[in-house]
Amino acid sequence: MTTNELITKQDLLEVKQELIEEIKKLILPRNNEILFYKSKEVKQMLHCSDSTLQYYRQTGILQAKKVGGIYLYPKSSIENIFNTG
Repeated sequence: MTTNELITKQDLLEVKQELIEEIKKLILPRNNEILFYKSKEVKQMLHCSDSTLQYYRQTGILQAKKVGGIYLYPKSSIENIFNTG
């Protein structure tokens, strides 16, 4: 048996706020340690373009998670780039 539930605009706004809080937890440092970087920060660190960053994601050179419309790059993935050259 299926039940139909009405989703209100307020429901969607609450879900949006919950997602924003979860993203903040991923991005913001805990104990002064950054866990993830956004695309803009990674491009600055690697001195690369949007297309190069996309190539790195697609080929697995850089690991990334897409949350909403934002790519998040684990700090460890960035460190691997610098350690392996």
